[in-house]
Amino acid sequence: MKRAILIFCAIIGVVFLATKNRSSGDYTAPENSKVAQGDFEAAVAAKQTVLVDFWAPWCGPCRKMEPVVEQIAEQQEGKVAVYKVNVDDQAGLAQKYGVRSIPTFLVFKNGSLVAQEVGVVPATTLTRHF
Repeated sequence: MKRAILIFCAIIGVVFLATKNRSSGDYTAPENSKVAQGDFEAAVAAKQTVLVDFWAPWCGPCRKMEPVVEQIAEQQEGKVAVYKVNVDDQAGLAQKYGVRSIPTFLVFKNGSLVAQEVGVVPATTLTRHF
């Protein structure tokens, strides 16, 4: 019985590591959409509407939302600025804004936080705040 449990645990460990390596992938956000903590306040203080996507490269739901965020950025170009914050690299920003689950989307207008959405949501859920 002990041997069966050890084999089962070994298999689970191998599957976990394989999944972890695959899901971390080589995905990166577009360079022009990344925002760091030092630039964040200036970015969201803009007169236009700002959508901020808190994400991580290992997060499946974040990767699922990537096309939605890209579509919004294209459709709202010139009206809405879209930024991405990698929570692994910018933990201070995530903590400051109470991000506990990802993806989390924050919408700012004139520098004020006006909306927050968490998880996989349709584009209309995000754009209704614009």
